Amino acid sequence: MAANKLLDRWNRGKKKLSDEFYTRREDIDAMLPEWDLSGKVVYCPADSEESEFVKYFQQSGKCKELIYTSDDFRTHEDLFERCDIVVTNPPFSLIRCLMRLLSKYKKDFILIQTVLPTRAIPSFWEKKLYDDYFYFKKVNRFSNVDKKVCCNWASNIGSKKHPIGYSFKELYGRDIPICREPEKQPIVGYYGDIPIRKFGKRSGFPPKDFDGVFSLTAENCFSDFKVVSIYDLPFPYKRILGIMQDVLVKWRNTK
Repeated sequence: MAANKLLDRWNRGKKKLSDEFYTRREDIDAMLPEWDLSGKVVYCPADSEESEFVKYFQQSGKCKELIYTSDDFRTHEDLFERCDIVVTNPPFSLIRCLMRLLSKYKKDFILIQTVLPTRAIPSFWEKKLYDDYFYFKKVNRFSNVDKKVCCNWASNIGSKKHPIGYSFKELYGRDIPICREPEKQPIVGYYGDIPIRKFGKRSGFPPKDFDGVFSLTAENCFSDFKVVSIYDLPFPYKRILGIMQDVLVKWRNTK
């Protein structure tokens, strides 16, 4: 009983904290110009007039039309039909609901996304409705939070620096080091019946014809890869690698 009360208390505290991360204007100015949304109807479903997202899109030429609501976006499904793209830092306690709506209305999105463990992954990820969903840049600080937070900018559309379908070499001027014996890399878990192998900067990456699922940290997830899921690493690997979650990816040119 005491353990259950402690768990409930921790979950309530986590929910309260995670819903109060407000994006700084300097982070928005650094990232959003990566996308040309001047001809798009932009919907900010979790933003009031004080939101830096709203202030950014109210500038001339930033979008064709701006829609925003400060109340519960679950009561405004019609706005998802009206918009071309959803851009926001959503309440993290409602992220699964937001993802379901994005999936339902097949909308493009640019979000600040928590790195979620497997048990919290929305069903649309598992169904691979957004094969081109990938991360761009880690967000470490917010306007009212001093400590580091495990979040990333994420989207299902390419940006200027990370256009979908371009190779790592085309984007960065150098190829990815290739692991000569990928089958000898450690298995850190399973995606269904498929073994998940760990790759990184020291070991290199699997060959381009490797059609299996492998694990990368979010900051190494470039447009060469398509995201399959988010994976919660087993405890020994958390301790050894010093990270909590990884991104499961496949090479984009494989089935």
